[in-house]
Amino acid sequence: MTNLPAILDEGFGITFIPEIEILGVALGMYLLLLTVLMVLSIMWVLKRNNASVTLGVIIGDFLTIFRVLTFLKFGDLQAILGDSIRGVITILLAVMVAKELNK
Repeated sequence: MTNLPAILDEGFGITFIPEIEILGVALGMYLLLLTVLMVLSIMWVLKRNNASVTLGVIIGDFLTIFRVLTFLKFGDLQAILGDSIRGVITILLAVMVAKELNK
C-alpha cells in the first residue's frame, strides 16, 4: 500500500485527489490493526488461552464477509480467491485449536 493513487486508479477506477488521502491512512491503520490481532491470537494459542479461539473466529469471519461483499460489489475474483480462503482457513484452524484446548 505504498502508492495509493495507483491502487485507487488501477483497482477501483477512482482518480486520486488530495481530499481522499485519508483513505490511505484508514486502510493502513486497518491493516496494522488486523496484523496486531492476528499476532495476538497466535500468542494466545501458544499460551493455551481460550480467547484465541474467539479472536480467530472473529478475524476469519471478518475476512470472509468483507471479501465476499467486495466480490459482490466490484466483481473482483481475486477477493474471493485470496482473503476469503484465508478467512475460512482461519476459522477452521480456530475450531481445531478449540478442540485441542478442550481436551
